[in-house]
Amino acid sequence: VCVCVCVSAWRKDVVPSAVQLGDDIWWFETELLMTGKSIFTHSLSLALVHSASFSLVPLQIALSCDSIGSHTHITMSEQEILRTEDICGDGTLIKEVVVEGTGDELPSGKVTVHYTGTLLDGSKFDSSRDRGQPFEFDLGQGRVIRGWDEGVATMKKGERAIFTICADKAYGAMGSPPKIPPNSTLKFDVELISWNDMIDVSAGSDRTMMRKIIKHGQGGAPRALAKVTVALKVKRESNGEVLYATTDATEEIELDSGVLPQAIDQAIMKMQKGEESKFLLSSKILGVNTMTPTGADVVVVATLTDFVNPPLARDLNAEQCVQQALDGKARGAEFFKQGDFARAQRRFEAAAKYVSSMTESADATAALVACNNNAAQCSLNQKDYAKALEFAESAIAADATSVKARFRRATALNGLGDKTEALKEVDAALAIEADNKGCLSLKKKINAAIAAEKSREKNLLKAMFKAV
Repeated sequence: VCVCVCVSAWRKDVVPSAVQLGDDIWWFETELLMTGKSIFTHSLSLALVHSASFSLVPLQIALSCDSIGSHTHITMSEQEILRTEDICGDGTLIKEVVVEGTGDELPSGKVTVHYTGTLLDGSKFDSSRDRGQPFEFDLGQGRVIRGWDEGVATMKKGERAIFTICADKAYGAMGSPPKIPPNSTLKFDVELISWNDMIDVSAGSDRTMMRKIIKHGQGGAPRALAKVTVALKVKRESNGEVLYATTDATEEIELDSGVLPQAIDQAIMKMQKGEESKFLLSSKILGVNTMTPTGADVVVVATLTDFVNPPLARDLNAEQCVQQALDGKARGAEFFKQGDFARAQRRFEAAAKYVSSMTESADATAALVACNNNAAQCSLNQKDYAKALEFAESAIAADATSVKARFRRATALNGLGDKTEALKEVDAALAIEADNKGCLSLKKKINAAIAAEKSREKNLLKAMFKAV
């Protein structure tokens, strides 16, 4: 019986020579890349050649029941192929679409797919469907095989396609033992579920702040404490509920002033003048605030019209630097009185930078010591003893006679558990001001803690000897 093989689902619609039923055929047509699809409607086993590498690859195809005289029409009946694309034009990456996607937009960013991977003989080596968990990856970043990056980039939302990927765009000469042999051409049945075209711009690269630029701006970006003119719309990510929207796009807002949650301040600081961006902010960085519900992720659409950054110390004369430090100190004091120690600390820290190098000016030194002392107290109130120690030591470096600085350094050391050094620092402060009540009280507290610790150690030793 003579069999005519129809390959209309393969590239170039090549129809091979007639073959005898049951024959083993080795086909060396260099222009044809076989798909390797397994079909089991009947039982005819043929063997074909992968033309790109001339390696012998068995392929199972089958007979349909459609007979035309003494010839039988062989069809691919496992899944209907709607269309076939040679994506790279060289046969190294073939896509067979079995379900068309929707829309015109192509994916970018983090994509979510379901897939099943098989060898050309039909052996399955991996499947997200079997695990019941879609697979996510960053498209075009080299975090998957090259064939995936190039192939999935051509898909539309909801599309399902079978990719035949040559070894060079898969796992190459090494393969991926034990399931994928060396130089293996692979097949992947991939469904593009969705994608998120936002880029991770979070400080810790933990996807807590995602961003998509809608309209690019130009020039620099606003710095901390800048005054910005921005139009904002804040929506709950889960249901689109509008939580906040600016009523006046010309209104000027001071960053880190408490008007906006700190996470939104940080998002605006990533923008350029004239830019419009969409941010997805995680509840993890939003924290507790009056604008967004606790535990809710939000979408922020922002248009940055203009901004004015605080001046840099290098652009000011000495007198202006001192004035900036004093203004910052006063602003920090306002937040301190409100109990907002974190914002107060940032204000004091920024103010200190204006005068940090002006060692010859008495006014600058006084401002520097005061700002660092205040910042240290803010850190102590937040129980950030390491940061408090840093600020106190900066104050002491500027003025070794500052009792406040030494008292706060001693308090920080005590908080860190270094009672010996804390006592030394208290004594140094008392050497400057012997009747300082704060230092005397702290010394008494530290000595009491040391005595209690020694008593515990003594009792523990007694118990140990008694047990022996």
